[in-house]
Amino acid sequence: MFRPWFVPLACVAVWAGCSSLPDSYPPPAQRRPLASVPSNIPFGPMFAISDSNARDQIVRGVAETGPRTWRWTDAHPVFRFYVPEAPRAQFLMDFTLPPVTFRQTGPVTLTFRLNDQPLDRVRYDAPGELHYRKAIPDPLLHRNGINLIAIDAEPAWVSKEDGRTYGFILVRAGFAE
Repeated sequence: MFRPWFVPLACVAVWAGCSSLPDSYPPPAQRRPLASVPSNIPFGPMFAISDSNARDQIVRGVAETGPRTWRWTDAHPVFRFYVPEAPRAQFLMDFTLPPVTFRQTGPVTLTFRLNDQPLDRVRYDAPGELHYRKAIPDPLLHRNGINLIAIDAEPAWVSKEDGRTYGFILVRAGFAE
């Protein structure tokens, strides 16, 4: 006896068996995290503005309100980080120089100081979403301790509406290996 439902069912089974498996890809390269932070310190080696502990790492110079993923800094923000023992530490920062402010300020120079010592001075000749990375010389870093990063933005943008001074838009900052 011929069963008419058998033919479509057989076709579906054959088509299902002909599909290829998805391509496999290796996992992305992983950056080793720095060693752990003592439980009595409420912050670590890195933070993003969206992190719940971001306020613990901001010493001064970052707007209290704004979008959850970024905040304006003033011309002289300061941040603190606990940096565990690490053979090679780098300071990283993701930030933005908006075109609307850049049209008025022109090129912006960021001067970085680590623990009150000069670290770097970088001139940005174009606006946009930017990434800063700098290997830290051993004598400047307090390993297994608290480190302060101060950043000076020159020239800063002054709002004509409220007279406030703005440096750059911060997304994340901190130390990695």
